[in-house]
Amino acid sequence: MIKTNFLFVFVFAILEFLSIDLCAQSEITIQDSLSASVVGASARTNSYRSNVPVATIDEHVISHLSTSNISDVVRLFAGVSVKDYGGIGGIKTVSVRGLGTQHTAVSYDGIPISNSQNGQIDLSRFLTDNIASLSMSIGQSDDIHQPAKNLNSAGLLSISSQKPDFSNLQKPYQLKAKMSYGSFSTYNPSLNFSSKLGNKWALRLAGDWISSRGDYPFILQNGLQSSKEIRRNSDVDAYKIETDLYGDFGEKGGSLTAKAYYYNSERGLPGSVVLYNNHGSERLWDRITTTQVNYSSSFSNSLQIKAIASYNNSWNRYLDMNYRYSSGSQEDKYDQNDFYGSLSILYKPSYHWSFSMAHDENYATLFSTIPECLYPRRFSTYSSLSGKYFSDNLSIIASVLALTTSESVSQGKAAPDRHRFTPSLSVGYKPFSTLPLRIRASWRNGYRIPTFNDLYYSRVGNRDLRPEIANQYNIGLSWASSFGQNSSFMFTVDGYYNDVKDKIVAMPTMFIWSMRNLGKVQMKGLDLSASSQIYLSIRQSLQISANYSFQKALDLSDAESRNYGHQIPYTPLHSASAFLSWRNPWANASLTASAASQRWVMGENIPQNSIAPYCDLSLCLDKTIVFNNGSWTLKAEMLNLLNTNYEIIKYYPMMGRSFRLSLIFSI
Repeated sequence: MIKTNFLFVFVFAILEFLSIDLCAQSEITIQDSLSASVVGASARTNSYRSNVPVATIDEHVISHLSTSNISDVVRLFAGVSVKDYGGIGGIKTVSVRGLGTQHTAVSYDGIPISNSQNGQIDLSRFLTDNIASLSMSIGQSDDIHQPAKNLNSAGLLSISSQKPDFSNLQKPYQLKAKMSYGSFSTYNPSLNFSSKLGNKWALRLAGDWISSRGDYPFILQNGLQSSKEIRRNSDVDAYKIETDLYGDFGEKGGSLTAKAYYYNSERGLPGSVVLYNNHGSERLWDRITTTQVNYSSSFSNSLQIKAIASYNNSWNRYLDMNYRYSSGSQEDKYDQNDFYGSLSILYKPSYHWSFSMAHDENYATLFSTIPECLYPRRFSTYSSLSGKYFSDNLSIIASVLALTTSESVSQGKAAPDRHRFTPSLSVGYKPFSTLPLRIRASWRNGYRIPTFNDLYYSRVGNRDLRPEIANQYNIGLSWASSFGQNSSFMFTVDGYYNDVKDKIVAMPTMFIWSMRNLGKVQMKGLDLSASSQIYLSIRQSLQISANYSFQKALDLSDAESRNYGHQIPYTPLHSASAFLSWRNPWANASLTASAASQRWVMGENIPQNSIAPYCDLSLCLDKTIVFNNGSWTLKAEMLNLLNTNYEIIKYYPMMGRSFRLSLIFSI
């Protein structure tokens, strides 16, 4: 286990900071939080005007929701699926519209996060306390000034961390300290400290630690019989430290952000529960070190550049203490290095026109102790050219991405070099000047190269996998209007069709996945989203948001197969999410809900392969008291309010009803 000395140092630091100026604070007021909105005004505008489906949730909303990590927030987006192995430390990945995790890119503060080993980004390593906003776009976003690598994904989850803002503060520093305690002996302290360093520089230090036994109860069903069980081997002990340095050199000098990130965790992988076997023998250690630099500058009103460089080292240790091994255990270690650089140029010759060119280079290596490891190395280049026309009534965006990969291995034959051009096109149009209605349509051609695990590890992958080619089509409309005094309403509907050739499907077994081609898969679906902000009085408001997705993803690879025409694994036909938030002078209250219909664990849709539908409801109450120079916030959360016994991944039961209390101090 990670040494708990870190906890004592961390708590001591919090106590030291809390002692600052407390004796001088006497005047107390109640905070009026009506300025926070479900999705801020700019986010609502972006969602309304965007040529592709996009959803954004900011830190004000996140702070009022019952969430323990980013995956809880991502579930509130339409068209998004989260694979969750249950428990506080369970692995959590995201995909859009049935296209798979590897088709969804994740960027942190504008820089893509890579995992050449298996293509999965575990969202559980990101906590919500330091998040300024989360944004999910499906297809190419309207922002053409971004790394070329982001254009190679069906969906992009953009995570933006909080940046210090001293414009309205007399003090040259900011502090936010939080202590949370929850069910199953879950402790989660966090600290976020920012300071000005002269007129041009600012520094942010953030850290959090989470520890939990994770031994939650669940009901095990076996036919008509049921029994109460306790989840075993579901503990987690993890901490994260992050440092950001911000430099602002004026309009001509540009801005620079440098980030150093370290994540260390040990967790049990509780394993599947089959025929009363609740024994967990697997454990996973993760160490992730990341450094990245992002520089942007405007040489003039019409010319901007952005340069990015990052290095990521990911070390994993997997241990399975199981009787089926002759040695009594199976231990694997993985060490992945990723070097990445990007340069993009944005040229705006006029108000209506803009063009962007970007070139990225990525070099990835992987070492493993497993016997069949071939020490693969991959060099990839991404070059993109994008153009955008924009007016009040019409928006057109076109781009083309050139992707090249070259691989080598220590012995044997490497995968062949690959070259591919992937174009995309999107249009947004406002047909009536008197109505707030916009129509949008988009097409994107995608190309996914198999990961290192897919290609080279015979024990866990498939050397015969072919690259996956996907065509995405989307047509939709959006409506945004205002009513009453400052109240608003927005509605979007999107119909889509995805045609996938040689689709690669991941069959999960917790840490290691089994991969195979399905040949041909078609996805047809509909996403509905509605949100409203209603002001009841000067000090009371309601924020409402609801999403619904219909998705029919059929395996059409082999007409002779028993799976032909069946829904692909882990893809619900219906899914929905919603939240309701009531802001008032007494205690803010929020309800969140997520639901999914029946799913299938295997390609053949028969009763023994089914996963039951579920609905998860959570409640959050929070109260803030403001002092002269700071504030205290008490937050109480009840997760899975109805104590629903359900699974997202077959045989991996989720937690039932649980609680979490948090005390937050800000200055």
